[in-house]
Amino acid sequence: MILALLLYSGETAEAMLRGLRLCGSNVIPALFPIMVGTRLLTALLRTLTLPKGFTRIWQRCFGVSSNCAYGFILSLLGSYPVGAAVITQLYESKAISKEDAERSLCFCNNSGPGFFLGVVGAIVLEDMSAGILLYVIHVISALLIAVFHGRKNEAAQMAMNTKAYDGPVWSLLLQAIQESCYAMLQICGMILFFSVLGSLAEKIGLFSLFRLLPVPMVESEALLRGMLELTGGIFLLKGSSAAMVFAAFLMGWGGLCVHFQAAALWRRAGLAPKGYYRSKLLQAFLSAGLAWPVLENKPVYSIIFIGTILVLRIILGKIRNHTGNTDRYAL
Repeated sequence: MILALLLYSGETAEAMLRGLRLCGSNVIPALFPIMVGTRLLTALLRTLTLPKGFTRIWQRCFGVSSNCAYGFILSLLGSYPVGAAVITQLYESKAISKEDAERSLCFCNNSGPGFFLGVVGAIVLEDMSAGILLYVIHVISALLIAVFHGRKNEAAQMAMNTKAYDGPVWSLLLQAIQESCYAMLQICGMILFFSVLGSLAEKIGLFSLFRLLPVPMVESEALLRGMLELTGGIFLLKGSSAAMVFAAFLMGWGGLCVHFQAAALWRRAGLAPKGYYRSKLLQAFLSAGLAWPVLENKPVYSIIFIGTILVLRIILGKIRNHTGNTDRYAL
């Protein structure tokens, strides 16, 4: 890698500039305010109690503390990696157990509607309704992953600390800003690194290897770039006839850059979610499987697909009752 950096120093510098522009024009304006808000929100939520009916339904379906619902909902309203940041913050504030935090991280790191509408729909697909539809598919696939991880868990009964915060609110805001600055520095560092990595991969001819696959060159390059860094891969799908399916796959996966951003947050808190990458890969395939019937104008197949997944979930539940483990069978 060092040799490639020396040979292609000009391209490396240009890739760094592209990464800096992406951070300055898109990432920081979109993520920093919402990260400050969500960190402040999770601190203030200690004084609130969720309705008992919602708590029972959530724990029965997903097998983790209902406090994890904050992370799940905010991840679908914000963007990568807001969900991971919220779950980590809930664990650090002792609102959820370590087991619940690690399990919920597998389905609480999702993308929000802003990216689907502003980038995927408006720019790549040039159809806002398609962006909305892909967002709905993204939400459904995240719920299916959450159902797959559901199991009976006594730790899920752990309640949020309801002791009211008696200090000044401005101190919570100051702490939220400081922690968000540190998190944004990590996120932007990951984006810059993967921007350079993608540029080097292109220069040494790694993308050309995908011509051997039974996939058009544009889609194969978009897949490779998107598996590394989401935004770059998504933009390459513009004009593709199968852009909807490939975009659904990449949005479900998120990209290694996103996963490393999330990992930088949870590792600092001492968390190590097992099966995280398998879950994101499964979510990518589920998203693509739901998007394909829509592209082919056969939406009834999507209903059949969801029904099949739920039947498989029941079968895996039976397997768990006998073996105590489903990780090896899930994917």
